[in-house]
Amino acid sequence: GAMDCDIVPLPIDLLSFDAACNEGLVDISWEVASETNNDYFVVLKSYNGIAYAGVDTIDGRGNANSYQKYEISYLEENPGTVYYKLKQVDFDGAFAYSEPVVATCGLDNRSFTAIPNPVKQGEDWKLDGLVNGDEVRIFDIYGREHFKENLNAGVYTIVINGKPATKLIVY
Repeated sequence: GAMDCDIVPLPIDLLSFDAACNEGLVDISWEVASETNNDYFVVLKSYNGIAYAGVDTIDGRGNANSYQKYEISYLEENPGTVYYKLKQVDFDGAFAYSEPVVATCGLDNRSFTAIPNPVKQGEDWKLDGLVNGDEVRIFDIYGREHFKENLNAGVYTIVINGKPATKLIVY
């Protein structure tokens, strides 16, 4: 029988793919000149450049012969280098990957300070360096959790987004 020799064009014409740090968030953007049969994109991340996991899935435009910029933002808690790739998937399940890009945006390059510290029992204190969405938990030396408002005298560990960030001394 005759062989089918259709040349399959790249499903998207990818102009750019970037990852940028934005105050603890990672802004990932990509630009395409056109899309053919494009079902969706998957943004992938990796801590070693080998094993990748999905961050987010964004619908493509199917067939579009025009420019489009796509953007997502997410909170990256790993302080080290993170590799990103864009995976593009067709309606028929075929897929292609972009070249990887690298960013180092982890929250841990922010520093947090309790003010004042040490603080007098019952006195108000605050944490410097927080942004919206940060999760703050307070633990005593026995690992019990406490609320900010009613700390007895002692030493407390302030845990921000699951990582010990600073100590607070109450006297």
